[in-house]
Amino acid sequence: MPVIISLSKGVEAELEPEPRIITPTQIINRATGVPNENILYLGGPNIASEIYNNEYANARLCDLKSGESHWPSFKAAPLHRVGQW
Repeated sequence: MPVIISLSKGVEAELEPEPRIITPTQIINRATGVPNENILYLGGPNIASEIYNNEYANARLCDLKSGESHWPSFKAAPLHRVGQW
């Protein structure tokens, strides 16, 4: 089963069966069928421009269970670019 790291930002509204907020992780789970345990959210205050410019960005990598990922080597690395793993 693949692991998805989401750079999505924001939330969506869902009206049925009752109005509520739906997160990017929930949207990815529904669209792909990938279990929530394999979806990680990389977020922070608008980090898109920093990532695009190959600059350091203040971000968190979170998983479903702990709210913080078990990937310390990924977080400790000085700089990661999307697509260069």
